[in-house]
Amino acid sequence: MGETKNLESMMADLDEDNLIEAINVIAKSGKGAEQAMEALQKGLEIVGSRFEKSEYFVGDLIYAGEIMEQALEIIKPLIGSTTGGNTGKIILCTVKGDIHDIGKNIVKALFEAAGFEVIDLGIDVSSQAVVQAAKEKDVKIIALSGVLTLAVNSMKDVIDLFKDTLVC
Repeated sequence: MGETKNLESMMADLDEDNLIEAINVIAKSGKGAEQAMEALQKGLEIVGSRFEKSEYFVGDLIYAGEIMEQALEIIKPLIGSTTGGNTGKIILCTVKGDIHDIGKNIVKALFEAAGFEVIDLGIDVSSQAVVQAAKEKDVKIIALSGVLTLAVNSMKDVIDLFKDTLVC
């Protein structure tokens, strides 16, 4: 319990060096990866809360995402090996007009750790490419990412294209 609370605090405090060191210890032991993942998620929630209170800024959010990506790369193989089987397929991408992918990459790692096969289409992806991939790969779950305000319109374009081309 204390170990995961420390991970949560390290993530919340953006203590990269100590957090990565602790994650490496967990990875070497092969135990506690799921609890570590939960602690990291709770730490990210605190980061988000601090951002909402103007204690953290956009740069801090980006930094937190980068720390989380590093940590997930280390423990993801342990988590993926314990989920047992494929949960399903999901398409993930950052929509047309947006090139930000830190959040997308974190979500990708979380889905993979949960046992999903993630088809990552990348960044700046057109609505046509999303719909085409969904049809070709018979995927029923689509996750769209975007940071910029214009991403909302791109997400709407994807939804509208699905409505126009697919029978639900």
